[in-house]
Amino acid sequence: MSNCVEAEDLRACKYCRQSLAGSAVVCYHCGRSQDWWNLQAVEFTNLLGLVLTFGLLILSSCQFHEAKKDRLEAADAERQATAALDRAKKTEKVLQNQLNIQAKQTAEINATFATFFGDLCSSALRGIFNPNTQVCQLSDGRLIKYRPAIPSAARTAQEVGSTGQ
Repeated sequence: MSNCVEAEDLRACKYCRQSLAGSAVVCYHCGRSQDWWNLQAVEFTNLLGLVLTFGLLILSSCQFHEAKKDRLEAADAERQATAALDRAKKTEKVLQNQLNIQAKQTAEINATFATFFGDLCSSALRGIFNPNTQVCQLSDGRLIKYRPAIPSAARTAQEVGSTGQ
């Protein structure tokens, strides 16, 4: 057996173009496989890796833009919530002021009623001793004390009683 390969059995490497034996599976110059199926598998793997890389890049870009949109919506919602909170605080202050005004008015009315009822009670007690005294509230809210006119029948009886004496 001879170590020399005949010229008819030589072929070029698919990668480095160096001459190889026709039956060689791996190039001894560059170390790459000369098998067609292996070559196709390597190219398919490279192509699949490239497609997956671009797919993941597109997916991450879409997720980035969606997250940016969500972040902007959240910032807008936060601004709206802050504005609503400020309006609520202002409304609370206005309502608190109105409540304080109403409380003062109520206190004044209570003081007026306390005075009125105090006068009314004392008038009622005086009315026990003087039944002809009455209290009337005018349309503007003022109270007056008066003695009603004696009806004509009662006046006649009173006149008769006073003349008979």
